Amino acid sequence: MMKITGARWNASSKTYSTEFSDGIILCMSEKYTLASMISVGLESYFLCKGKWPSKTNLSKRMTMSEAWIAKNSKRYKKQ
Repeated sequence: MMKITGARWNASSKTYSTEFSDGIILCMSEKYTLASMISVGLESYFLCKGKWPSKTNLSKRMTMSEAWIAKNSKRYKKQ
């Protein structure tokens, strides 16, 4: 089961980075559009399955990320 382990605001590139428990990191703009996706770690999704997440899986991750960021909006200071 994929869970969000954390999210960060990057002020220099103005993106959110959301980390998932299976090694996928989504980088999203301020308007919640996907900027990039990274798979990290030895037990990452890409190395274990040999493919990137499907469109439905990716849209589920985007929805989870948006909800996480909205819920924890006080953590991310924009200057």
